[in-house]
Amino acid sequence: MSNTVWIFGLGYWANVLIAKISEHFKNSTIYVIDPNIKTREVSKFNSFNFSDLETFKEKSKRGDFVFIFTPPSTHFQIAKVALAQMCHVWVEKPLCLEFNQAKELKKVALNNNLTLFIDNTFIYDDSIVKLKNLLETRSEIISINITRTAWGKLLKTHGVIWDLLPHDLSIINYLLGEIESYEIIDYSYNSNLKTLIDIKVKFLTKSGHSAFIHSSCSSGQKNRSIEVKLSDCVVLQSSNSTSSTIEIFNLASLSDPNTPALTKKFDFTTEPIVNAIEQFKQLTSKSGYSDYLDNSINDIRIMENIYTKVSKLISK
Repeated sequence: MSNTVWIFGLGYWANVLIAKISEHFKNSTIYVIDPNIKTREVSKFNSFNFSDLETFKEKSKRGDFVFIFTPPSTHFQIAKVALAQMCHVWVEKPLCLEFNQAKELKKVALNNNLTLFIDNTFIYDDSIVKLKNLLETRSEIISINITRTAWGKLLKTHGVIWDLLPHDLSIINYLLGEIESYEIIDYSYNSNLKTLIDIKVKFLTKSGHSAFIHSSCSSGQKNRSIEVKLSDCVVLQSSNSTSSTIEIFNLASLSDPNTPALTKKFDFTTEPIVNAIEQFKQLTSKSGYSDYLDNSINDIRIMENIYTKVSKLISK
């Protein structure tokens, strides 16, 4: 008998992923739990079964798969219930909003041989994997700039810190190693929306590398890129919803007109989310967890501290 899939929440990200989840769990019955779904939206998901939390508690069994796409403030309680039901759990970033809660979820998962997975999607992007491979050949101190700006929706209760920073922190951990310290450079708080809409932060890693991030949901220009500054070249990674690119520019071309500026270019078309789902399934098959879970939990402490510091600055 195949294991059941339980999807909590039908927000924006769930709508993006639900078809992919269905493709990867073809032999599983899929239940959707969302008390806030509107009647007119039900028809879009007529191939799934609608359920509720009480039914989940009664019918779920060890080895079932739970996907959580509800607001971040609800992640901890739902994940805790799912792990108590002996289910493998995929949680939309961030895992939760408190460091101690994240540590508790990890402990429960490990004690029960269950997979706890956070969808830090971009570390499963083939271009990011390629960039990591390129940087691993270098012995120098590395500096990167990560830009994630657009005009878009955000989490009104916590703004860009909990909405966009999880992506950036996961990339820093993946490329440069564990973060040791940070400095808030600038931020923008919108008093009408009562939320943070823009932030700039510099991070230092334990290995001495540095990263400057700019995350914004109030920019008229969409930019999702990583710039890596090395001694002899600059590497630029950029991506959109369907593809990504890596370009390597030779610094020698700045002083020598005969040296081509662009020396290499790599194009990628694979979907990071598909890679992430495949990784999740692979981990559940052996009741394992991602090598980056600990870093993701540490990131929650960092975001918690940044949120607290910015809130104090705003209240002055």
